[in-house]
Amino acid sequence: MFGRTLDINELIANRKILEAFSLKDKNAIVTGGNKGLGRAISLGLASAGANVVIAARDLEASKKVSDEIKNIGTDSLIVKTDVSDQEDVRNLIDKTIEKFNRIDILVNNAGVTNRPRQAATEISEEVWDWVIDINLKGTFLVSREVAKSMIKNKKGKILCIGSMLCEIAQPWHAPYVASKGGIRQLVKALALEWAAYNIHVNALCPHYFRTDFVEKSLKDPERYKAIMQNIPMKKVGEPEDIIGSAIFLCSEASNLLTGQIILIDGGYSLP
Repeated sequence: MFGRTLDINELIANRKILEAFSLKDKNAIVTGGNKGLGRAISLGLASAGANVVIAARDLEASKKVSDEIKNIGTDSLIVKTDVSDQEDVRNLIDKTIEKFNRIDILVNNAGVTNRPRQAATEISEEVWDWVIDINLKGTFLVSREVAKSMIKNKKGKILCIGSMLCEIAQPWHAPYVASKGGIRQLVKALALEWAAYNIHVNALCPHYFRTDFVEKSLKDPERYKAIMQNIPMKKVGEPEDIIGSAIFLCSEASNLLTGQIILIDGGYSLP
């Protein structure tokens, strides 16, 4: 049960320390959980024992991940969802509770960015609204509706997937950077507001991971060289590199963490 006190002597004596990381019988929603980091997190949570609801727009991709989850041995539900649409979000919550009775974990992963890179003076209002609506508004809408259920249960874990750009400015992606900066502060605000209900709200903020988001940059030799020069560990992330941190923040092992912004960037933000 989220929030219970873990007795370290008991855990060590019984060799059960890893049970703190178990998600057995937990129910998780992962927005954008069918591709890239979202797929990795969905499969990671399932491998730790969680049932996973995939909330995304591409049903074909969602079906593939759902089948992978069931092969792991836990249950899965697909709900076609536009996180920026309030009615879609409410439908997501209703369908999840109808099947699994409660929501223990929410991972806000759905996100978009402006492509190609654009100067701020060239970014249209439509592109700005699209990025902010999915990334920031969507994170708020889903968190708000899930929290209503978690407050009743007096426990829950909410994990938001941000970006290292919440800490480091970058040109040519003004709406994306603004949305991720907004998520950083939203996480802190929600963590403060919902702490009294034993709801933990944290963020993982990755740097360059090998996903569709950044694949073009990684295939450009000059761009790749420039990226590597700024990463002390001299490596980009693979989707599976986020799984351990996600399981930690969704499990009892992180019961005293809330409002934290954790960068997974190979040291990129250190210099």
